[in-house]
Amino acid sequence: MNTLLFTCEEIDLNPRTYWGELLQIAFVNKGQYFSISRLAYEEELYFECNEQTHYIYALCKDVVFNLKTSALHIHITKKLKGNCPFSTIIVQLPPSSVNLEEVLQQLKKEE
Repeated sequence: MNTLLFTCEEIDLNPRTYWGELLQIAFVNKGQYFSISRLAYEEELYFECNEQTHYIYALCKDVVFNLKTSALHIHITKKLKGNCPFSTIIVQLPPSSVNLEEVLQQLKKEE
């Protein structure tokens, strides 16, 4: 199983007032990024890495988030489409004031 390991220096989250339309979080380091986004009215999560060179679409129910102290583990059990060889992503997290638990709950929320 291929795994993407991404070391994050900064977390960029779109403002909460826009979450009703789009929830997007980006993990950034030195000009590279890994982002997760979801349109509020869709059941799909979109994962993108570095200018769409790697992307994955998956249904919310096919994604498992496991937040540990300094890392976010993401496992995609079934892809809808994409060009990534990996289905597991580990994001090494920086100290941050972003409430990732709340963001992950919103990403996984079923309508």
